[in-house]
Amino acid sequence: MTETYYAVRHSDILRRAFRRFVAEDNIAEAEWPKRAMEMIRSLAGHENIDPALLNWIIDRRADQSQDGVSRSA
Repeated sequence: MTETYYAVRHSDILRRAFRRFVAEDNIAEAEWPKRAMEMIRSLAGHENIDPALLNWIIDRRADQSQDGVSRSA
């Protein structure tokens, strides 16, 4: 397996974990960026977070397929 595969897979795992976290704890959407940053820092151990990764994790549009069916966790 390549490093790219692992990076993509880990990103997907982070996103799913974040989605479950905000759903279970009923986190207001306005808090998502802050909470996502805290979660990524805690789990990944990095202070500097790629803004594109952060945006992808919190982006609701990524929860829908092209046919508009929700894919949220």
